Amino acid sequence: MREVTKWCGAVFLFCGIVCIWYFYGGHEAALGSGPNKFDAIGVLFSGLAFAGMLVTLLLQRQELIDNRNEFKRTADANERMAANGLKQIQVQWLLEKKKQILKIMEAREAEFAAFDDEEHAEMIKNLYLSELEKIDQEYTRITS
Repeated sequence: MREVTKWCGAVFLFCGIVCIWYFYGGHEAALGSGPNKFDAIGVLFSGLAFAGMLVTLLLQRQELIDNRNEFKRTADANERMAANGLKQIQVQWLLEKKKQILKIMEAREAEFAAFDDEEHAEMIKNLYLSELEKIDQEYTRITS
């Protein structure tokens, strides 16, 4: 709809220039003889060229506005993608850290059983479990 309005405005502008030229005697001078004939036609084309320049400026202005809006949408999308990428990196790092802690606990399970002091073994297990809990909390914070 907006494009139709622009073109209708351009057509009316051109028609207006031709009408003004016609009603102010331009057509009579163009039908005459001598140098006035070409002056009248020159005035008509000068007016039409000026109208064409105005239409071009208006169309370029709208195009610049549209481009600016598109660049803003693109920048916003890039920011969202960067934020999501950072979240994914953090989540992968947390999951890798969790896997490492679980591997260490599994590898040391025999060591825990070999401790004479069960309290000491439980204390070490609880340290690992608290690290796992911290990782789970951080994971929940990042993904929510």
